[in-house]
Amino acid sequence: MIAQERSHGEPGIGLRWLARRSPESQESPSPKGAGHNLVLTRGKDARKEFAERHIPGASFFDLEHCKDQQSPYEMMLLPSAAQFAKYAGELGISNDSHVVVYDSDSSGMLYAPRLWWMFRLFGHDNVSVLDGGLTNWMKQGHPVTSEDTNVTPETFQVTMNRTLLKSFEDIEENITSKRFQVVDARSKGRYQGPEPKPGEGIEPGHFPGFRILPLKSSFLRLPDAGRLRENQCMRSGSCLRSEAST
Repeated sequence: MIAQERSHGEPGIGLRWLARRSPESQESPSPKGAGHNLVLTRGKDARKEFAERHIPGASFFDLEHCKDQQSPYEMMLLPSAAQFAKYAGELGISNDSHVVVYDSDSSGMLYAPRLWWMFRLFGHDNVSVLDGGLTNWMKQGHPVTSEDTNVTPETFQVTMNRTLLKSFEDIEENITSKRFQVVDARSKGRYQGPEPKPGEGIEPGHFPGFRILPLKSSFLRLPDAGRLRENQCMRSGSCLRSEAST
């Protein structure tokens, strides 16, 4: 994640914008303005991978640590507001930071959008996702490093935006009321049911009324390094109808 002092973070940013603000760039702003990077990987070797190579100035955000540790469920459940504020502040993130999150996953984008949403949920809208992640960054010849990033802890204050969060009861009620559209980002096999269960107690298939738009869909990504596709399909929602009908 890169933290730049901008008033509003764009949902996605390109490599050139970030490269100009890298600590190794002659065009980089002051160290305070250069801010931070986050790598989001959940694999067992995530920290090892980050230690071996990351974008200069990057910090590591551990989604396995910053979550509800008391939950009996294996999936990533949200941390408390106090836990998120403490974790973000320890990475040197303040409410004035422009946060840029990126993935080191080979697909180019996997967990970064979750952290983008988490920052917005906890009231920080000045957050962006690096298009294509570390894979595309390296593909374009930009530098990586194994050096640790020194950060100064900051105070991060949380203001929950509960409009970005739905409860089990909200989803259950919506099956009948259809007040909002739920999008399923899993694979078609999980959505339709033939793929094996991903975990104990998790059945295949989907809730009634859900539309499918798989995370790795060609409607969402360009074929090179998981970069985002911007087109009329996404703006109009027609890709949801197309995916659901196939």
